[in-house]
Amino acid sequence: MSISTYVPDSAKILHTAYADFVSRQIGRPVHIVQYDDSMPILAVKLFQDGLEYQLPQNANVNIRFKKPDGTNVYNPALGCSGDRKIVYFEVTPQMAAYPGESSPVVELEKGGLVASTSPIGITIERNPVPNDEITSTNEYKSMVRYVNEAIEAAASASASRSAAEISESNAKKSEDSANVSKTNAKEYADSANTSKNASAVSEDHAEAAAVRAEAAAEAALAVVDEAVSVKYSYAVCNTAMGTQEKTISISGFVLAAGAKVTVKFSNGNSAASPTLNVSGKGAKDIYYNGAPVSKNFIKRESVHEFVYDGAYWLLEGEKGAGYYHVSCGTRAVEREKIVPLAGFRLVNGVLLVLQFKYGNRVENPTLNVENTGAYPIYYMGEPVPPGYITANSAVPLVFDGQNRWVIVGDFIQQQLDDLKRFVHYEEPYWEEISIYQNEGSLWIDQNSAGHGGEIYKNHQSVNAAYAKCCTLSVDINATYKIKTHVGKNDGLAGNVYPIIVANIANYVTGNPFVPIRIITKNELDELNGNLITIPSIEGQDAYLLINSWGSNSRIEVYKQVTKIW
Repeated sequence: MSISTYVPDSAKILHTAYADFVSRQIGRPVHIVQYDDSMPILAVKLFQDGLEYQLPQNANVNIRFKKPDGTNVYNPALGCSGDRKIVYFEVTPQMAAYPGESSPVVELEKGGLVASTSPIGITIERNPVPNDEITSTNEYKSMVRYVNEAIEAAASASASRSAAEISESNAKKSEDSANVSKTNAKEYADSANTSKNASAVSEDHAEAAAVRAEAAAEAALAVVDEAVSVKYSYAVCNTAMGTQEKTISISGFVLAAGAKVTVKFSNGNSAASPTLNVSGKGAKDIYYNGAPVSKNFIKRESVHEFVYDGAYWLLEGEKGAGYYHVSCGTRAVEREKIVPLAGFRLVNGVLLVLQFKYGNRVENPTLNVENTGAYPIYYMGEPVPPGYITANSAVPLVFDGQNRWVIVGDFIQQQLDDLKRFVHYEEPYWEEISIYQNEGSLWIDQNSAGHGGEIYKNHQSVNAAYAKCCTLSVDINATYKIKTHVGKNDGLAGNVYPIIVANIANYVTGNPFVPIRIITKNELDELNGNLITIPSIEGQDAYLLINSWGSNSRIEVYKQVTKIW
């Protein structure tokens, strides 16, 4: 059943996410809480290489991911928006059953062809009150739907076959009746022969219908068998720990690229380079991170998922794009960096943490791993400059699909910046404000009885070696951070305050400042040299009067501003 239009109920809580079928960019994560049930809805906007993507007609859409505890979710979409550019998924109790981070993908299926998007970041925040009635398990709503559709098709085909058999039976009865009529009366011979011929034709048609119905039933049941085998390709391996060839048996199993199995190892493994033989189809090496799985990696009573890539059984999650941590001994002055690595396979997304023994001092260096080809090393969209890679530095690199090795941190930052520009992301940050600092002076509250008096600048010497102050006109409703320095035993009078928010009617004539808010030394809680936040300032002609007397370091002032990408 293809996806249809869905309009979320106004009472639902929508969480917007972005997914791209081509670009693997970092999207905005979605945050939900453990045990959330049906109220949250994921609204996933679809893109193709940065451009909005419209779902084709007669397509199915699912969400699939592995939860932090290892159980799986494979559920259909609720529907799509009217323009078919947004798909909606219900957050089920199983999706939110286990806290942690997951990376679901949106799966598009049409006519047996499948494509998946870049991952959506979902964080399930831990619920402070446990709910023992909810246990995290596998949830396969999409698979159940496909199986039910196949069973319905099989039932329909079976009904067609029964109807054909009835038709065939009626034809036979017609023929018998014709024969009886022929023997009873000669005068009815011609009509009996005519009836017989018609019956023969009906019999042929019924037989053909029965053949077609049987074929349809077998095809439908094959779909059911395939769906069930995908869901239940599970077996227990009881092979001894020290035996290299691990054997399991799965009914109807076919060994082909893409085949998946889930295996529980009763005894674990202690043999070097173990193999897996499923249903006698042949012992195939077990690979993890591009190399044969090591001894004792598979523990007693552990459960692992495998996918067959046509040559090896790969531990699920590796899928050919492995992770390697190796050393490069090529000299810094040599352009081609050579790394031997047995079993390495160069695929898009493979991650390499490379320890450069001598670093690099040449332009346009390349990397050649296990003779797979010398490809350029890139940094921030350009060939890495000489001297950037230093001796004995560990550099994470990813093969990006454009025949380049890209330094991972820069690669991720580039993708993040591109995404920010794409959505015109509003990013707040602190901008330092230029100030003039008056050395040897402090702002003094002239009301010795406490706050609220007129504020003057004391130009005379004060009993503090590092006394200084500044005045800053501030914007209405803005937020500032101040870095000032307050000494613990400075001997100053109690009417000297670190920060004063004030206004003035006519600053030019020298009228004293009138305090709006005073932040005392005790309020700072002796946070010498730390940044403190000044809340939004309301009113007109607002000023910050800042004192500092506990250090020779300068006063620093920062204003919160927003950058729109």
